[in-house]
Order: sequence, then structure tokens, then C-alpha cells
Amino acid sequence: MPTFRQEITALVLWYELAVHTLTIRITESKHARLRSLAKARGISISRLMDELATSALTQYDTETRFKALAQRGSRKRGLALLNNLDRSFAKD
Repeated sequence: MPTFRQEITALVLWYELAVHTLTIRITESKHARLRSLAKARGISISRLMDELATSALTQYDTETRFKALAQRGSRKRGLALLNNLDRSFAKD
């Protein structure tokens, strides 16, 4: 018999894996293009939208992390590193 902790963990995992519905309003022409893109990739429109959402969230997370790191960094040191890179690539 599972412990209470195991039951809670299973419930949390189930909730995280639950699929939710999202309704968006787009033009018919955009819908047709998305349908064509999904077909070309051999996936459903739902799967395509999931992939596009994942990509957008990854970009957002990367930008957010970059901005947080930039605030902690030194502008002078960052510019020096970029100058070193420029010199390194100029040799090639």
C-alpha cells in the first residue's frame, strides 16, 4: 500500500502531466499555413502548437536569464571579453 507521500507525489505528477486546452483566435489564412506546416512536419496542429509554445518559452527563459546575469556582471569586464573575442577571430 502506498504511503501518503507517494500518493501526493503521484497526484502532483499527474497534475503536471495533465493536458489543458487553449483556444486562440487567428485568421483563416494563418490557420491554413499552420495546418500546412504541421502536415509538412508530419505532426498534428496541437503538437505543432506545443512545440512552438516550448520554443517561445525557451527563448523567454534564455532572455530572462541573460538579463539577470547581465545585471550582476561588470560592463568593463564584459567589453574586455568581447574585445578578446574580436582579436581572436580577426587572426583567422
